[in-house]
Amino acid sequence: MEEREEKPQPAPKSKITSWRCPQKVVDHTMDHRGNVFAIWLVGLLGDKAKAALRMYGVGTYPASEKRPDLTGSIVYWQRGADGMCRSGKIMSYGPDGKRLKDKKTDWVHSLVYGKSMDDLGIGQVLFGTNLLKERPNAPVCVVESEKTAIIASCFYPDRVWLATGGSHNLNTELCMCLAGSDVTLFPDTGMYQTWTDKAISIGLDVMCDKFRVDDTLEAMGAEAGSDIADYLLPVRTLPELFANSTERVTPEIVELPEGHKRPPFDWNAPDKPAKHSDQSPIERVFGSEGMQSLKNVFNIDLSEVTIKPLT
Repeated sequence: MEEREEKPQPAPKSKITSWRCPQKVVDHTMDHRGNVFAIWLVGLLGDKAKAALRMYGVGTYPASEKRPDLTGSIVYWQRGADGMCRSGKIMSYGPDGKRLKDKKTDWVHSLVYGKSMDDLGIGQVLFGTNLLKERPNAPVCVVESEKTAIIASCFYPDRVWLATGGSHNLNTELCMCLAGSDVTLFPDTGMYQTWTDKAISIGLDVMCDKFRVDDTLEAMGAEAGSDIADYLLPVRTLPELFANSTERVTPEIVELPEGHKRPPFDWNAPDKPAKHSDQSPIERVFGSEGMQSLKNVFNIDLSEVTIKPLT
């Protein structure tokens, strides 16, 4: 029987991952007025939320003819070790900080260029990957949701918080940046065994200097699908995760009155100084709202007021 000659198989094509989103596109998302998620989070955590939003460099989807329903949605930019943006995931939240699941998640590259990641040559990275270079010695924590990474960083700022962007996105390509780090994975409730198995198959237990998969939510009997952010907000009910943390911060929780809307703000703008920071103590007292009200009621002439030291 004549042997059939086997045809040589073509070598697999190497994946191109060199594409970076043009800066002019990124800049177009940097007007943050009307960002629904940010207004909610800053309303709860104040300056700590502003600092976290700046640190992760998230954007805001502007008014556009393409997906106008996404206007005001947050853009989770994926930045690699070079600090440059690959693409941005656009997600919509309601005034209560919860996902609007009726609005389909989209990507900046898809809306702007109408092409897939493979067509453009986009290599995805963990959300927050660029922070590893800025803080190479900090312990690293990996969660599923970008929202959770931002919130957790407000409570445990001594650690670098990264996100996979999905429960099934934990893979070798994304995790290469974790080599040599002290890493803790925080799977959503119900995903503990899946993430443990994946981590072992990826080799994180060998690749990392220290490595563990946290089972706090499983031990608590947390609701299926929940994550640690669900127990950090609106009040902190999660047990202390890191007993030896060098800095543990519990931001002040301020509930917004029902129906109240905060004015738009830009978290990239420097915080305004206190209203009377450049005034003397006397000027602050006489210029206060209470003193001005008293003046209007009792016709007080403040220009004639003097203060003398007690003898």
